Amino acid sequence: MRSEVQAVDSEQPVYDLAPFTDRLDRELERPAATTRLLAAFALLALALGAHPRQLRALVLGQGFRLTLWGVGAGVVAAVGCTQLMASLLYGVEARDPAVFAGVAGGAVCSLVACWVPALRASRVMPSICLNSDQARRGAVGLPPSRETS
Repeated sequence: MRSEVQAVDSEQPVYDLAPFTDRLDRELERPAATTRLLAAFALLALALGAHPRQLRALVLGQGFRLTLWGVGAGVVAAVGCTQLMASLLYGVEARDPAVFAGVAGGAVCSLVACWVPALRASRVMPSICLNSDQARRGAVGLPPSRETS
């Protein structure tokens, strides 16, 4: 890739080359870890006796609360910066309704993204998860968790 860019224009700097899949993995690493952590807490709540409906409400509430804060802050920032952005845009208004409708669509996608793991976590039997975790720890060479006798 570096030689191809240099062949076209030798003045262009080429740095930090990586396959797209590696870049995508790096970008999604933190949200995926957050989702796994949230699912672990959800399974813990289920194991401690929470009703599946309560578990879904917990996960959805936390996820959608974050979404609302993000959307709210983004809309406030977007409306506040319309004068600056108006001079930078060509062929689009700074307060284009389609953009704000897209934000609403993103909020719906976020709710679905919270609903699916919540639904899956609420349908899993805690004992099966705990047993599979024990099996996984042994399979990857991790020490087994301590059990009280």
